[in-house]
Amino acid sequence: MTLAGRSSTKHPRKNVRNSRPKFGGDAGHTGPTGPADRENNGMHKSAQPLRIVKNLEKPLLAGLRKLRDVATIIVEMGPRPEEVFHMCRPNVHLSAPTPYVHVPDGKTVNARRDVVVTKKAMAVLHRRFATAKGEYLFPLRVGGGHDWNQPMKQLQPAHRKALKESGIKPAFRLYDLRHTFGTRAAEAGAFGAQQE
Repeated sequence: MTLAGRSSTKHPRKNVRNSRPKFGGDAGHTGPTGPADRENNGMHKSAQPLRIVKNLEKPLLAGLRKLRDVATIIVEMGPRPEEVFHMCRPNVHLSAPTPYVHVPDGKTVNARRDVVVTKKAMAVLHRRFATAKGEYLFPLRVGGGHDWNQPMKQLQPAHRKALKESGIKPAFRLYDLRHTFGTRAAEAGAFGAQQE
């Protein structure tokens, strides 16, 4: 787009974000929505992160179970990556009538909430509970082992490896899986009257 003969200097990602519909709560955005956001093959960009979750099941990437678990929880439930890293036993309620994870703190007031656990996320959390040797379900990696009393801090090296090995282009951030969750939820009608 040009204004008075000048080309726009807006970052393409910002243009996409500003065009997204906004919803109530702390998330505020969902995935890309316009035809310009489609890949050459017609696939919606919000579906791209789902490809990496599926590709993580290939034998080549089998060592990235923690990344697959974090990605599954984000796509299924919508928490921020840091909120997944900080999941600990006292905040995960899998035997409640409606299973949920309590998020005790976050960057905003709305970030403190209870998040319903889906069936796919339930399987991941049950497996994590069974193997956890401490408070945190996603412990800090220390040398060749784990410190189960501290949450993991990052997953970027594993995420970059998965992107490279899976061949997904363009690359995306782990946080973008949260937008994929929002897009899928909106498409399923989860936000109803809250949509602007």
